[in-house]
Amino acid sequence: VRGDDWSYGFNLGLLYKPVDAMRVGLAFRSVIKQNIQGDGIFTRSAALNAVLGGSPLFTYTAASADIDLPSTISLSTAYGFTPRIEVMADITWTQWSKFKELRVDFANPVQPDAVTTENWDDTFRYSLGMTYKLNDRIKLRTGLALDKTPVPNAQYRTPRIPDNDRTWLAFGLTHTSSGNLSVDLGYAHLFIKDSTIDNTTEGSIKANLKGNYENSVDILSAQLNYKF
Repeated sequence: VRGDDWSYGFNLGLLYKPVDAMRVGLAFRSVIKQNIQGDGIFTRSAALNAVLGGSPLFTYTAASADIDLPSTISLSTAYGFTPRIEVMADITWTQWSKFKELRVDFANPVQPDAVTTENWDDTFRYSLGMTYKLNDRIKLRTGLALDKTPVPNAQYRTPRIPDNDRTWLAFGLTHTSSGNLSVDLGYAHLFIKDSTIDNTTEGSIKANLKGNYENSVDILSAQLNYKF
């Protein structure tokens, strides 16, 4: 199944500065409703063709899926202990409970929907970071985050998304080459808790998948900034 969509949402933010050395921020990101339109592409073996004959089951068809990407609320603060050292903290809530199921609807009237029950939970992420101003041009960064999984248990864990709790460890720097131009570089390693799966497929043909996952993620990023 493949498809795409254009959609929209909005962000709202509030920044409060109680004292010169401290900032407190509140940010909201809206739900983004996706209506994905695309194709369902099937490959039928010779043995299956012999069974199905001229049946239109498992043949090319248009497909669609509705997915609501969750809203988030973040509360954050930053405090400058010295002109060189600033410490930040953040709590982010994500409304993953909007993700009840993944349903693909096929235009072929004899092709049943492909349904995966997700039943995800709302989650919190907790993070702590620090920046150190090495000089007028270079600022160093590091951070740690605890990111809870929305997957409730092994029954709802799927091979498509074998997710579990994550711990982020990140490092980065900002280099300012002029008053208007700067470059950000970052690296993060995600330590992901080993997870189990005990998932039974839905539909007329039942199958059970049991196993264990060992996951980790490395992220490299770069960003060029120019202030007008």
